[in-house]
Amino acid sequence: MIQNLLLLLNAVVAVALVLVILLQRQDTSGGGIMGGANMGAAPVTRNPLAKTTTYLAILFMGSSLLLAVMSTGQGKSGSVFDKSVEVPAIEKPEATETPIPVPVPTPEVPQ
Repeated sequence: MIQNLLLLLNAVVAVALVLVILLQRQDTSGGGIMGGANMGAAPVTRNPLAKTTTYLAILFMGSSLLLAVMSTGQGKSGSVFDKSVEVPAIEKPEATETPIPVPVPTPEVPQ
C-alpha cells in the first residue's frame, strides 16, 4: 500500500519537475559553462523557479531511491539469467526431391 502511494508520488513529482523545467526562462549566458558569455555585463538575475526545481529534483531522487530500497526484498530472489527456459526445437522442413530451377541471367550482347 505504501509502495503504491510512493509510486504515485514519484510519478506526480516527475511530471511536475518536467513542467517546472519547461516553464523556466532561457538563460543566454551559457549557464556558467566555460565562463559564460556574459563577461563584464550586468549580472544575470537568478531564475525564480530554480529553487522549486531543486526541491522537486531532491524529492524525485529521494522517492526513487526509497522505491528501489523497498523493492529489493520483494519477489523472487535470483537473477533472470539464472532461470533456464525450455525452447522448443524448430524442425527443419524436409528437402524436396526435385530442385527448384534458378534462372541464370545471360548477358545481353549488342548487335
